Amino acid sequence: MKKRHIILIILWTIIIGVPLLLRFSWELTPKKPFNVLFVNKSVTDSVSLTSYATNWVLTHRKYVKPGGSFYDPLEDYIGFFPKEGRNFRVRDLNDKNEETFHQLAKDLNLVYFADTYGVYAHQWHKNDDKVLPYHKIYGGLSERDLDLIENMIANDKMVIAEFNFLTSPSPRVLQERAEQIFNLRWQGWNGRFMPTLNKADTDRVPAWLIDLYEAQNNSDWKFTESGIMLVNENEKVVILEYPKHLQTPVPEITTTFQHRKNYGIPNRIAYPGWFEVTFPRSRAMEVISWFEIPVNEAGKAVLEKNNIPDKFPAAFRGINHPRKFYFAGDFGKTEVPQRFVRFKGSRYLELFLTDLRDPTNREGFFFAYYLPLFSSILKEEYELNQDF
Repeated sequence: MKKRHIILIILWTIIIGVPLLLRFSWELTPKKPFNVLFVNKSVTDSVSLTSYATNWVLTHRKYVKPGGSFYDPLEDYIGFFPKEGRNFRVRDLNDKNEETFHQLAKDLNLVYFADTYGVYAHQWHKNDDKVLPYHKIYGGLSERDLDLIENMIANDKMVIAEFNFLTSPSPRVLQERAEQIFNLRWQGWNGRFMPTLNKADTDRVPAWLIDLYEAQNNSDWKFTESGIMLVNENEKVVILEYPKHLQTPVPEITTTFQHRKNYGIPNRIAYPGWFEVTFPRSRAMEVISWFEIPVNEAGKAVLEKNNIPDKFPAAFRGINHPRKFYFAGDFGKTEVPQRFVRFKGSRYLELFLTDLRDPTNREGFFFAYYLPLFSSILKEEYELNQDF
């Protein structure tokens, strides 16, 4: 047999055999019963739920419902449920009677508040000039949400909450209660990376951002490059443009050696999603990772003028209650491809296929940071539960 034919046979064996081996290994991995309740109040497009990061991790690591079936991202959550014809239904904790409600905290292993922001008229009734543009249809924290978290903590159960849990549109009294529960304090600022600040790109640069900036500064919007926007709870807008204010255009998440070792996450990675400026209220919360805004001297002056730090926490863990986590970014809402979700060890293949140099590509962030972080958290909790 010619050498060229041998090489082709070896290559085809690798191309076909390795994926089959990874799939077979995944099938042989035992299922792990783990009772999770997701809360998502901002679902305007149910199709996108199928690719959310949280469900990808659960399926890939084979965490299943107590009955043994995999979690269905379209049904296994509470919050806002879109239906055909701009109809919807709401299923949340307010629907549960007292007995069922208190039993939840005993039965659950984890409650994960993925998104509490809500759904607004301009999102739900697109292209309808008759609706009030920022009228809230549903969303924000409820007393019941916080009651469940307190019950979970009292029962020594795991709680995870993400970006906007501490912020608007929740009433201030509930925001303050949420801050006390997590021992955190939101500083009033939210932000995100903007791949372009050119107002001609109306799909990426919202009209409300331009209107607010121009009204506050009594000047036209002249930004055209990429950058970072920051918006205060009082609607104050701050823009950092690359390279005028920034050394690199994208915020980064950094992690110290000990936490990199504990969770298998990188030293530094670009983060293109939404984030909030939140700090611990006390030493009851430790910081796992930090956001860093890569400002130059001009950018640093802009931040100092507006009392915005260039470094602030990205992920927290409770010290007194180590099963309490808070992510100050919308980590779990990252959409990831489903092609290798049922292949064991596919993270490394996905990292190979993902362009980590593309700051707009959140898949790299998912496979390099969120997947190992959330997997480590789940693994630790699952193993603790097996000891009882």
